[in-house]
Amino acid sequence: MNITIVGTGYVGLSNAVLLAQHNKVIALDIVQAKVDLITQRKSPIEDAEIEHYLAEKRLDLWATLDKREARPQERVARRPVADVDLDGTTANYAPSPKSTLGLAVAGDGL
Repeated sequence: MNITIVGTGYVGLSNAVLLAQHNKVIALDIVQAKVDLITQRKSPIEDAEIEHYLAEKRLDLWATLDKREARPQERVARRPVADVDLDGTTANYAPSPKSTLGLAVAGDGL
C-alpha cells in the first residue's frame, strides 16, 4: 500500500516508521531540515527507537516538501495534527475536526 503521512512530529514520524516496514510511505512536511534528516535516515526528534529504526531497519520511507510529489501514489493519508489541503498550494496547520480522524481514504475529505 502507498501511504502519505502529513507532518513529521512525534506522531507522524512514529507512524511513518511503523508503516514503512511493510508499505511505501511518503512523509510530507513543511520544514526542509526535517525532510533532509529523514532522507539521511536520521531522526529530527529525540527518540531512541525511531533513531534505531531509521538507522538500522529496512524501511520504504522517503520525505518531501512537495505536496504534488506526495499525492500521486497516495492511497491513504495520516493527518496527526493538521488539516492539510493536498490539492491546494497552502497548508493550514491549525487543529481541526478532520485531524482527529486518523486515517482517511484518498478522495474522501482529503
